[in-house]
Amino acid sequence: MYLSPGWGVIREEDIDGAVTSEETGDPFLQAIPVDVVGGALSYPAIIYMKQDGESLYLAVKITELPYESVEELLDAGCQEVFVGFDVNEDGEQWTVGDDLIMFDLVEEMTVDAFYPADLQFAFDTRNGGTNDVIAAAGFDSGTLTVEFLRPLISEDAPEMDPALEPDAEVRVRSGFILLFEFAMEDDLVISIE
Repeated sequence: MYLSPGWGVIREEDIDGAVTSEETGDPFLQAIPVDVVGGALSYPAIIYMKQDGESLYLAVKITELPYESVEELLDAGCQEVFVGFDVNEDGEQWTVGDDLIMFDLVEEMTVDAFYPADLQFAFDTRNGGTNDVIAAAGFDSGTLTVEFLRPLISEDAPEMDPALEPDAEVRVRSGFILLFEFAMEDDLVISIE
């Protein structure tokens, strides 16, 4: 998957938890249909991606959810929507140091985390990194959309940040946690121009 740069810088104010028809008409916005699966769960989804030379934009749009509102979704146990990066490029998600960004639907906040040696989530800020990801969620007619925006050149410590420099190949996984079960798509391998 080749991620070509788009025109214009993606701004924080553009992240509102919705992917509009105007955005989907952008020739630089890549839309990748996937299925998020986990155990008995399976839902169609679309992963949107774009980079503008400064930032990497990702949106996870999960459709056909059997819920009418965010409140129903939360009552069913949906806690976080996440995007993970294979920082160590070892083909495994997640292993020590791999970066994970999540939008907490309960707290309505973004978490920039990683796996330290004890394989527990830790904020990037614990080891000198920054919580530098912006995200927003929206829900409409059984469709949950979460948009993420993160800098291509982050100020995180090197071992906590994916290689988003030009010519890098990045393995990305996204999905959500529902009823304490991970539902996710297979890894996408993207190349940064």
